[in-house]
Amino acid sequence: MLIDGYNVIHADDAMRRLLEPDSERARAELVERLGRYVQRKQMQVTIVFDGTGRMLDSASILPGKLQIVFSRGNQTADELIVSMLEDAANPREFVVVTSDNAGIGKAARALGASVMSSNAFLERLSPRSGHRKELEEKPDPFDDDIDYWMREFNRQEKGKRRRDGE
Repeated sequence: MLIDGYNVIHADDAMRRLLEPDSERARAELVERLGRYVQRKQMQVTIVFDGTGRMLDSASILPGKLQIVFSRGNQTADELIVSMLEDAANPREFVVVTSDNAGIGKAARALGASVMSSNAFLERLSPRSGHRKELEEKPDPFDDDIDYWMREFNRQEKGKRRRDGE
């Protein structure tokens, strides 16, 4: 997942209010929300911001899962995201989060990536959304598989014991 950081921040009222007086605080808020979301996911997330900035060390938040990148020089975050997709072995594996459908959204789709609006993504991050509640309540699918098979094997073992007269 490639996230147009400031686009997502501008789509959220609370983060947008933080942006004007303190852009670092707004970025930190987004990283914190993403950290909670990504922690339970099997995915790599890269947040791309325009310009330079001091940022939390994403490796200490979620090693190998969350990366924070700033565009450099005269390159915008949008251009950097498109460049990352162009350099990817399979851009179809990526989801780009942005509400800029005419610019980065169009370019990402042309390269084969999926595009999700910032608002739709924020809905997934929201602790009030049903999707977020589902993520918090549901264990990892792997854990569900283990529980399912343990119940099945236990049921089969009990049935076998009854048939065998135990």
